[in-house]
Amino acid sequence: MTAEVRGDREVVELVHQPTAEDAAEMLRARMRRTSAGRRLRWLLWPSGVAGALLAAALIAGPGTSHPAVTAGLCGLSGAAFGLLFLSPRLQARQIHRLAEPHGEHHAVVDDSGVRWTTQAQEVSSTWRALPRYTETPRLFVLFSGDRAGLGVACLPKRALTGPGGVDRLRAILDRNTRRI
Repeated sequence: MTAEVRGDREVVELVHQPTAEDAAEMLRARMRRTSAGRRLRWLLWPSGVAGALLAAALIAGPGTSHPAVTAGLCGLSGAAFGLLFLSPRLQARQIHRLAEPHGEHHAVVDDSGVRWTTQAQEVSSTWRALPRYTETPRLFVLFSGDRAGLGVACLPKRALTGPGGVDRLRAILDRNTRRI
């Protein structure tokens, strides 16, 4: 990471190799910080718990339980919890498989936006395209302006070296985006 002033603007540069762990943390942050992600979590938790409780009540209750109904409730519970806990990890592996062949990622962050460069492509986003962000222990996660946060990107903190790199990047993000 280099932080420098070019003209009258501060620029932060990051260089990193993408990891599946970064992608998983980015997707978990998306699920926690976007309205669509929160709705999905609030739907999956009660569905999983209700399915498990109803299956347990059928098994432990008086009389004979219907095996097909019990299996269906167990399946509902398992699917809900599977989606809740496994979905980000499985999606992260897919994202990593797409990003890994591009090699090392370079990001340049300044008051105009973010520019990512790899061996194969260059992508630029203005702050209008990524107007919101959240901070996790390992990442800064940038979100598009739509309610679902369909556009999502991350800036790994490990790519910031030297004293004050995280603070300088946070200052640029705070000036140009809204923390959620």
